[in-house]
Amino acid sequence: MLEKLLSNTVYKSINNNFDNSFIEEVRLRINCPVVVKYKGTCICLKDEFGSLMVADRQDIERVISVASNYSLYTVENQIKQAFITAEKGYRIGLSGEIITEFGENIKSLKNIYSVNIRVPHIILNCSFCVYKMLKINGAIGNTLILSPPGAGKTTLIRDLSYQLSKEKIPLNVLLLDERYEIAGVKNGVPTIKVGDCCDILSGSTKEFGFNQGIRSLAPDVIITDEIGSILDSQSIYKAINSGVRVIATIHAESIDMLKDKVETKDLLDNQCFDRYVVLSKNGFPGKLEGIYDKNLKCIYY
Repeated sequence: MLEKLLSNTVYKSINNNFDNSFIEEVRLRINCPVVVKYKGTCICLKDEFGSLMVADRQDIERVISVASNYSLYTVENQIKQAFITAEKGYRIGLSGEIITEFGENIKSLKNIYSVNIRVPHIILNCSFCVYKMLKINGAIGNTLILSPPGAGKTTLIRDLSYQLSKEKIPLNVLLLDERYEIAGVKNGVPTIKVGDCCDILSGSTKEFGFNQGIRSLAPDVIITDEIGSILDSQSIYKAINSGVRVIATIHAESIDMLKDKVETKDLLDNQCFDRYVVLSKNGFPGKLEGIYDKNLKCIYY
């Protein structure tokens, strides 16, 4: 996908200098050096003569055109939220000038200055060891996965969905893929393997996904990415109390930081999660730092 998104010159330089398996992000800013995040380190890209490669507006426009399949109107709602999701779960973060309606509602984003291409990694069975630790009396427990951005949360929950489908008695999984990056759905069909017993609601808010998904799809487990509000937490609380198990993620570097988050206070106070998985901000994406029980006691590190 990077080959389509980037100019031949930029892609060739990346391909010649990096192992694509460890590329996490490619950042393009107008009139600034191209930056590749590789194995956790940001590196300015250079050409064959050792000079810095600088992005221009044409590079930015190419990424946006390809990511939207040359049809901007089809991704208007995503652009309002400062991202576009391309094929195979590639998420393109955007910065630029916010256009508001009546001074409040975000109408669009124009004069885009930079793009951040986040490269998804599909590693089958990468969650296998963690998966075994999430089981309590043979059943998967309610689980919250936390780490800083880019540490592998999405990669992990993608494979957890896959593992649930491999059970002797497979569980029905509902995947709430709000930003199209977990399953990479294209034309209604996932482009990334998430398991054969998985139903996917793409582009849905968590409130709609939890409330309507439970009613219409009767899942055993709901998997969702990035709790970001009290409303998200309230939806999770209702789901757990209705008997549906939940696996979710949140941005937090540690258990101590999680305790300070307003949006998850009620979930922690009510011990809604049986397991907390902490991923390391150092090392390869998905590196495990520790697993904690519902009392926030470390049971594995």
